[in-house]
Amino acid sequence: MYRFLALSLFLLTTSVIAQSRDVIYYLDRASKSDKVLSLEGTIVEDSINGLRVKPLTGPEKTLHATDIVDVAYALPRQLEVKFQNIVFAEATVRAGTADRSRLQQLLRDYNALVDQLRDPKLSHIRRHVNYRMAMLKIQLAETTEELRDAAANLGKIRSEFLESWQYVPVLQTQAQLWIELGRLEDAANVLDALARTPKLDSGLKHDVNLQIIDLMLRSQQPREAEGRATDELSSLPMDHPSVPVLKLYQIAAQNWRSDLEEAVARLRASFIEAENSTLKAVGYNLLGHLYSSKGRLEDAMWCYLWVDTVYNQDRREQLKAIERLAAVFAELNDETRAEKYREKLRTLRGSN
Repeated sequence: MYRFLALSLFLLTTSVIAQSRDVIYYLDRASKSDKVLSLEGTIVEDSINGLRVKPLTGPEKTLHATDIVDVAYALPRQLEVKFQNIVFAEATVRAGTADRSRLQQLLRDYNALVDQLRDPKLSHIRRHVNYRMAMLKIQLAETTEELRDAAANLGKIRSEFLESWQYVPVLQTQAQLWIELGRLEDAANVLDALARTPKLDSGLKHDVNLQIIDLMLRSQQPREAEGRATDELSSLPMDHPSVPVLKLYQIAAQNWRSDLEEAVARLRASFIEAENSTLKAVGYNLLGHLYSSKGRLEDAMWCYLWVDTVYNQDRREQLKAIERLAAVFAELNDETRAEKYREKLRTLRGSN
């Protein structure tokens, strides 16, 4: 019994020590890996562009908003035990092992604690709890009505995050929900608002503009898409990694209303020999959009499957392909596979 008690005290002490610092979970895009890394230290700056962190050892590190998966904020001592179940449950969410019942319980646990965070000194923790509750509701959403309510809720609460790293994922997630609901104009409006945010850095703004160009093509606005792509190209040096992607969008836009086979041949020729997997993912997704716009759903399906199963290193392009596969299989009256991809969407919602 004494041995068990000693072990329990050790685990509790370890947990308290772990929570004495902020722990940031993030993706290292440069490594091209989906593995979630962690960084323990003290957050010294929080803005819509990301976090600046002083690790326990070594120099400060800057993490961009789109790379941050989650943050376990250092808690006041009186809240550490109350948050213990949440800390463990969030670990299962990050590991992808949380089932629906665990997500529902985590949401209830957050709801039970949010009213205890009214102290102004805890505003950053309360803000993050509200963020996590919104994201959990999105992961749990299944019906069209639940998705619509979740998207509308993000619109209501997004002003709460205007000065914090959660602002970018909140707006990008809201846009993704509108896309899933077929409301492309609403999605473009959300992303346009994000791109026009004064404090957003140029790299994030450029990334958002790429998403808007993609939506313009899907909304049958090739002239507008070409114009925006041209503007973006004029603002970048020719050796910028996004230049080949923008040129792909340019070619797609210029040929969008041409004969379908000619348009497919020109677009395909512009990326098929590329060694860059992201460029191929963008290219196959664009081919899928082009085929879809002409009612060639089976051809579109194969293009999107290439992205989901082979060129899936870029999370956003894979998410785009999965969303389209759910819709395409539904239109092909293949409800079994449509539901399979809806489930994949539910799993990926809210992830960066």
